[in-house]
Amino acid sequence: MGGNKIDAHATNIGAGGAYLRCLKQSLKFNLNPGTKIHLSLQLPLEPEAVTCDGKIAWIESDDHDVTGQPVCGIGIEFENLSEDFSEKVKSFVDLFRYTLLVVGNDRDECKE
Repeated sequence: MGGNKIDAHATNIGAGGAYLRCLKQSLKFNLNPGTKIHLSLQLPLEPEAVTCDGKIAWIESDDHDVTGQPVCGIGIEFENLSEDFSEKVKSFVDLFRYTLLVVGNDRDECKE
């Protein structure tokens, strides 16, 4: 991306890649499948960001965030992973795999 920085949020992450959501303005950087990128991810509970290389697997230009605002979705395939990166992502996924957040206006709505 020629040194351009894009701020994004990962809405799905696993050992092989991630799905990121960013502002639609990010499309001005001419992102295309196959484009090589460098990622810096701040994982919860990690004091420092972890980094790796990757490539864009697909672009979803008509995605929406949780509030319904239009965003750009980017599927990323991780490449050339260090052991440290792989272990930190695996620990994160294992820790949050079965975490469930239920949101509702009424406590009774959130019960089974």
